[in-house]
Amino acid sequence: MRKKQILLLSMLITLGFIAFIPLINVQAADYACPDTSTGDTKVLKVTVANNESMTDLFGSDWESKIETAFQEGSSTLGAKQKYLVQGINKSDTLDVRDPFNTFTIIDDAPVCNITVNVYNWTTGEITEDLKNPAVNTYVLKNPKNVTYYAVTWTTTWSAIPGITPSNASVQTAGSFLAQLPGEDCAAYLDEIIWVENWTTPGRAIKHDFYAGESGDYYLEDGSETWSYSSNGALISYELKDSEGNTAYKFELELPEIPGYGLTLFLGITAISMIGIITLVTKKKQI
Repeated sequence: MRKKQILLLSMLITLGFIAFIPLINVQAADYACPDTSTGDTKVLKVTVANNESMTDLFGSDWESKIETAFQEGSSTLGAKQKYLVQGINKSDTLDVRDPFNTFTIIDDAPVCNITVNVYNWTTGEITEDLKNPAVNTYVLKNPKNVTYYAVTWTTTWSAIPGITPSNASVQTAGSFLAQLPGEDCAAYLDEIIWVENWTTPGRAIKHDFYAGESGDYYLEDGSETWSYSSNGALISYELKDSEGNTAYKFELELPEIPGYGLTLFLGITAISMIGIITLVTKKKQI
């Protein structure tokens, strides 16, 4: 009971600062939307799932951790997942809210609004019964807004245990890294201010993690990389162990098209933050 009271008090304290967070739209050049249209598809396939290496990295329950991050079935070698574009609005705006949906961080941010169906992972034929309801993926045209989003919400909620003021990472801004703009996405990534140990080698986001990071979540050193196409599509996710060997990977199977692999499942490093957000949401509903 006391832990509940402390958590709720922390929430009230942080909410007291919300009134001082300005509603802004950071001024800088906007990037163009990706070149995609209704009916475009892509398929991602798990090409590496090394049980020994993954056990070293995450423990014997690594399959559960992968499937928490990337949905049921994603830990199986040879599994495939399909994405189907239903539409795109290249001149939309979005009131960007914090992850707890309590206040607006950026008012009327210019975005590309892409509607997509994500299918469940399968090792068999990809059929329509595997298709999930359509979801919206938002691309912030201004990369400075990605940094501002991450810094603002983590600073506002820093009284919650496990949340610290942070720059951008997949953990703090993953909902806006599902798809990048369709022009010079490497330059777009370079304009974002990243958390330490997060880098942007070309059209990719790389996280060099260490044993004990995220509360002993990682059992040994390693790295994870999200790679994008020239059109800003997520085309692969790769985990490497301390010796540089690929422990897990999914990658594009069909020819390049825009993709949304982070829309619902942000990756291994996001799991601890997802747990915190879930906890706080439940507390708010008490």
